[in-house]
Amino acid sequence: MTGDFADAEHDLAAALGLHRELGNRLGQTNTLTYLGALRRMTGDLSGAQRDFEAALQLHEGLGDKLGQAGALNWLGAIRRMTGDLDGAEQAFHTALALHESIEDRHGQGNSRTQLGIVHFTRGEPHKALRDLEMALGHFRAIRNPGGEAWALNHYAAAAGRTSGTT
Repeated sequence: MTGDFADAEHDLAAALGLHRELGNRLGQTNTLTYLGALRRMTGDLSGAQRDFEAALQLHEGLGDKLGQAGALNWLGAIRRMTGDLDGAEQAFHTALALHESIEDRHGQGNSRTQLGIVHFTRGEPHKALRDLEMALGHFRAIRNPGGEAWALNHYAAAAGRTSGTT
């Protein structure tokens, strides 16, 4: 990993301050999401979680279901990375419900893939396969080869764990 992450974090914090001064809540949510992603990349998972939680609150205040679902997917990933599989599953299920409510197939595919990863991590390959098959259906319906490849990678791993079992 290369890059000037300290300067990027400084600049994003400055942008967040400007958005707050202007009362631009959408700008705040976007900047908090970028900050969270940056902190995730640098291993500051508690900082990333705080940023994604703050973004989620703002999206809820704006009534932005797509933004809420996105923040929940980020939070779920952080929770999974820190070993909070129950919290991750809850975040992904809530995100999935939001994506379904706005008929966002791409988001449904993402949330289903993430749920499959959680089930695989828990040692539940049959549940993982169920979610990953659904994810594949969404990605194929919208012709998203990148999403399909992502889900297929995890599907293959889960299928390998079920080989020879019923």
